[in-house]
Amino acid sequence: MKYYLFLFGILLSSLAAPAQSIGPLIDKTGEFNPQLQKVVPLGSEGFVALLLDQPEAPRSLTIRTFDIEETMKAERVLTLSDRGLPAQLEGAFRWGDRLTVLTSIYYPGPRRNNLILRQYTLPDLEEISAQLIEEAYTPRNLRIPFGYSLSADQSRLLVYGWSYSLPEDPVRLKLQVFNRELETEWVRNYILPFKNETFYLYGSLLDAQGNAYLLCEEYQGNPGGLSGVNERKIKQIILYGGKDLERPRQFSIEPGKLILSGIRFALDQNDQLIGAGLYRKRSRSKYEGFITVRIDGPADRLGHQLLPVNKNQYKNAATEVPGRQPSGTNSYNFRDFTVDHLFLQDSALYVLGEQLIDNQSQFPPFEYNDIIIARINQDRYLDWVIRIPKRQEGFWEDLGKFSYRAFHQDGKLQLLYNNLNASRSGTSGNTVFATISKKGEVEFNDVSSEIQSRQPITPYPVKSWSLGGEQLLLFGIKTEKGELETMVITIPWEELEE
Repeated sequence: MKYYLFLFGILLSSLAAPAQSIGPLIDKTGEFNPQLQKVVPLGSEGFVALLLDQPEAPRSLTIRTFDIEETMKAERVLTLSDRGLPAQLEGAFRWGDRLTVLTSIYYPGPRRNNLILRQYTLPDLEEISAQLIEEAYTPRNLRIPFGYSLSADQSRLLVYGWSYSLPEDPVRLKLQVFNRELETEWVRNYILPFKNETFYLYGSLLDAQGNAYLLCEEYQGNPGGLSGVNERKIKQIILYGGKDLERPRQFSIEPGKLILSGIRFALDQNDQLIGAGLYRKRSRSKYEGFITVRIDGPADRLGHQLLPVNKNQYKNAATEVPGRQPSGTNSYNFRDFTVDHLFLQDSALYVLGEQLIDNQSQFPPFEYNDIIIARINQDRYLDWVIRIPKRQEGFWEDLGKFSYRAFHQDGKLQLLYNNLNASRSGTSGNTVFATISKKGEVEFNDVSSEIQSRQPITPYPVKSWSLGGEQLLLFGIKTEKGELETMVITIPWEELEE
């Protein structure tokens, strides 16, 4: 049943906006400065920017559309919360010719979370619909009870809700699949054989038939123990649900006496679930290599394969960075990597990760180091491993500045990152755009001048987006007379590759 927003007193407002240059996306007006949270690329048509007045406790959401020439076309301001109720921006994406926005609001009295879906025309932001599509009940607003995913062909949308009661109670999940007209194709309410306090749901995928994969973990240790989380007791689980399944099928990754890290998943061209991550022995801190996981459709069996990376392979994987003496090139420090991206191209699997070291005994405590890339062929053998050496030190909030952004388009794998030579200020070093070939060859381009000629900013590569492969949209911070100003600039893609 669909409940429309006016039943809940949610206020929607629309402000007509004249054409204006993008300039600073964050204005210095009003009590609260809107903060850029998300960008939805529209290809050669431009992009959508979504800004919150207060990211930690938002009351309003501002949506703006821009064309490829950086001119604002429309603006809409939504009231997310009144009476101080907790609200969140859960997601935004282009679905066909519409902008779809998901927000939530929590009512502490009945302990109810409402997930609200809104759709707008592009680029005018005229409202098409606004409705409540999911509810979940939680004691407090501590964890995100909702999730969603689009099928690869964008014909269907999966939405799930996790109602959390007592910690020792079983997990209750509700799955819904909608078509583009927001008609419900199927709904399932599952009670899972896991306790709320030991279960973690970190992602989902929707196949071409409209069936759902849920990517989960179960902690088989003592939750909340003084000794912290024991990695040996984390069990990787995949659940497969659909309209014809009264109970979801369950698959566990059983690597024996190994510890897995950062498993990422995708659906290949045959609609088969494939994943990859890192593994190590329980007695060691360094990784042994990569692991691949595959479920052959329709969810009938699971298998995994280990792809070792020895000491010499890791050392030799380091690439030379022009004009730099890379730190740690000849050392063997294959540890503390997170797997960030998984790309499929020409039946090959590309796995990308970054080394993030948390060392509270040093100041600043975090190290943002090497980027590692592996290519795994269709027979699930390792073609090559490369490592782009870099070393930066900072705090957790520096992630956007010191980490990297990966782009996978037109058969190319490309990276954007800052090489700051351990400087927190961002005033030294350079910004690098790297292109990786199918053979693992890397071409480095220093794009600092292309950026600084537009605005003298400290770029944040994590907050950058491709606009149809024609323009790069890049977020940064500019210091003007001692004050910080946030900026967004666009750069032609061809300038990055020159």
